[in-house]
Amino acid sequence: MGSVGIDPAVREPRENGGRDVEVLIECTDVDEDHLLDHLDGCGDAAVTVLNHLEEVHRQVAAMAPPELIKRFRWPRRPLIKRLFLDGLEFDSTCAATAVFDFGELDQIVASVNLDGRVTGARLRG
Repeated sequence: MGSVGIDPAVREPRENGGRDVEVLIECTDVDEDHLLDHLDGCGDAAVTVLNHLEEVHRQVAAMAPPELIKRFRWPRRPLIKRLFLDGLEFDSTCAATAVFDFGELDQIVASVNLDGRVTGARLRG
């Protein structure tokens, strides 16, 4: 686990000014001889998510559970405006999961493929 700083042009800083995004990379099933390749693959996947972040936001907001979308309808701030990229997670195949905070205790986690498309989103408590 670690963190990386994100350029404010890609994602607004946290309310406290922090630019960090938590990064979790699963390496337990990766052969020691392929560890650097795995890390490179995860880095490529992270760049894909960040390059498509605006579209990922739209897709996540559209895929959110209906009760969550309903809860953030007008006059409250809409869900898409509340989504904040809090972390990136990668499994042993370099599959990317974007973790979004939206101002509540739960998070929305979204699977993002190598084309930058969200393939699924769910709540995580």
